[in-house]
Amino acid sequence: MAAAEFSFADIDTALAKVGIAEGDTVIMHSSLLHLGMLSDCEPKAMPGRIVDRLLAVLGSSGTLAALAPCYDYSNDGVPFDTRTSPVSTELGVISANLAARSDAERSSNPIFALAAVGAQADYICNGPNASAFGAESAWDRAVRAGAKILLLGSSFERLTLVRYIEQCAAVPYLYVKMFRTPVLRDGRALPHPVTALLRYAHLPLQYDLSRFEGLLRDAGLLRETALGGGRVCGFDAAGAVRAGIEALADNIHYFLAVAPAYDESAAPLT
Repeated sequence: MAAAEFSFADIDTALAKVGIAEGDTVIMHSSLLHLGMLSDCEPKAMPGRIVDRLLAVLGSSGTLAALAPCYDYSNDGVPFDTRTSPVSTELGVISANLAARSDAERSSNPIFALAAVGAQADYICNGPNASAFGAESAWDRAVRAGAKILLLGSSFERLTLVRYIEQCAAVPYLYVKMFRTPVLRDGRALPHPVTALLRYAHLPLQYDLSRFEGLLRDAGLLRETALGGGRVCGFDAAGAVRAGIEALADNIHYFLAVAPAYDESAAPLT
């Protein structure tokens, strides 16, 4: 069966339907696999042409950002350079294309880095620390700058904003770890300590964000439409953060399929 196709006009229509417009700051999660093929475009050219189209829609006053980590840092202790370290393949070709642009900025937390192009890129990516989600981190600055979340073919389950919400709510099943491996920009070490909100190795977690997705939809925050063979969703990041914090206040394990089986002799209970 032939792959679904979509055009630039289809992209424009989908973005408008989910509330993405000129001047917006957007954090994008993407999956070309779920969208299909861009009409009249060679596969290898698709990521760049789609990024170009998104930037054209956002205009000179808008900003496009995407998750752009390099997991070699946490997995293998490889120093992270915001300019040259590759985006891990799990993030997809669109994110990698955005981060590789000559006008892109990239934040200094290797595990949850954001790459961004546009008017707010410098503000979002070049803050005073290398925290993943703490105060003045790239994610914190993006949310406070009024960012919208765009899921371009990507599943809601991939929503990294949830980890930011979990840090805001101080969930007990995650912890903040400090890393000693250097972070560089253009080969020069940055002075910022690197911290990230991570899972306990001894505490298996199974996430289920379907309730949160339904909550945002029922509240009128989540807008969605079809594109190619997949789906596009858009919503205000700050509104989702507020809704998520309220849900966690009522049930601290709201984002999980089941509450963890905490060990009385291990963190976080010891």
